[in-house]
Amino acid sequence: MRLSRSYMILGSVLAMIGLATTALALKSIRPSPVRIVRDAVKSLPSSSANVLYRQEGVAVLREPFAHDDDFADLYAINTHDHFAPIEFFEGYGETLAFEPGKFAIMRIHPDRIGEFSGRMHHINHACGAITRLTGVAESKAVIATPTPLIPVTSRDARIAHITQMVRAENIQQTMRELSTITTRYHTSSAGQGVASWLADKYQALAAGRTDVTITTYDHGRETPQDSLIVRIEGRTRPEEVLILGSHIDSVNWSDGTSARSPGADDNASGTATNLEIFRLIMAEGIEFDRTLEIHGYAAEEVGLVGSADIATDYRARGVKVIAMVQHDMTAWKAPGTPDKIWLVTSNTDSRFNDLLGNLIQHYAGMPFEKASLSSGSSDHASWRRAGYATAFPFENPRRYNRAIHTESDNLESASATTQVAGFAKLGLAYAMHFGGIQSR
Repeated sequence: MRLSRSYMILGSVLAMIGLATTALALKSIRPSPVRIVRDAVKSLPSSSANVLYRQEGVAVLREPFAHDDDFADLYAINTHDHFAPIEFFEGYGETLAFEPGKFAIMRIHPDRIGEFSGRMHHINHACGAITRLTGVAESKAVIATPTPLIPVTSRDARIAHITQMVRAENIQQTMRELSTITTRYHTSSAGQGVASWLADKYQALAAGRTDVTITTYDHGRETPQDSLIVRIEGRTRPEEVLILGSHIDSVNWSDGTSARSPGADDNASGTATNLEIFRLIMAEGIEFDRTLEIHGYAAEEVGLVGSADIATDYRARGVKVIAMVQHDMTAWKAPGTPDKIWLVTSNTDSRFNDLLGNLIQHYAGMPFEKASLSSGSSDHASWRRAGYATAFPFENPRRYNRAIHTESDNLESASATTQVAGFAKLGLAYAMHFGGIQSR
């Protein structure tokens, strides 16, 4: 998960930063491949096909003369809730644009992206609010709210029976195994083996199922870490795809990218949650009308790299993704607080959230609430940009886990066992209500 903490920013200081950064941008050696449109709600046609990034009425557009190579190592840096002086940006690459209190557009040297993100963590706990820009525009299609094949207005006895079989101890065990890896940072040797390690786990559970395919996804020069795609082919609507996602990398931004980073909550918890969902689907012999894919994304911590690559690929191939749900941080809560699922409203579909709220009430055994996550994000944002309906069930975004991105993100701090089981129950209910269930 990439998250930042809110801080007050003085207007006069921001104005000075804006002037200084504008001066820096003017020093660009080559023409910028992007331009900024302010008051985009009024001045930008809804049909515009070259919007790369939006935030609070400001849009970043691709210039007509730009080439794909111009976007190598280009990032949008969310500065909404933290103070980033001009000295912070200097030395890491080229600043192409700066919107005080909103974002910067930077071309960051590939050898320094880790250091840059690490420094962001130290600036008021701004945990790498970075989005990799590839030059591929946001989808201009109207996003359709997904329709469940089994109505969500009432509790289904078959689904209730299966969700009650979730075992929190299984999720904890997978979290423990992932946490023993020194670091799952995307360029580390151990991190590069995580997708294959998980593929073996899924393969062992899928023994005998001919409708299951398990593959790793090579991102080429984008990152040396592979993603994972587990596909359960639908019986009657195989072309319609549901996605359950998580990211498989971890990082220690407090002590460098090679330091110990167990990432128990961020994001062994979401990855283990999805594995438990798959275990029950296999154990109960469940088949779906729609296709269900479980994804483990590479390099989320450095700009949603893996999910952006896959979502762009699916969009280009015309894959009919019905909905995408992201699990990223499910196993922490503040001491003395009750179990709870929060539905993040940022980069998600409000009506889809309402439907999932019904499922939480029917199956998860805990309350839910909605809240925005203004400065952080996760892989669901990649799918939202590609034009698909998304949801992001999460821990409390208003009181987040301060151990993430440090050596202390371990099982001792990520110990909300009954809460993590609730996320798995919700994920199972989503797969079955929206996928349609059949018994073998």
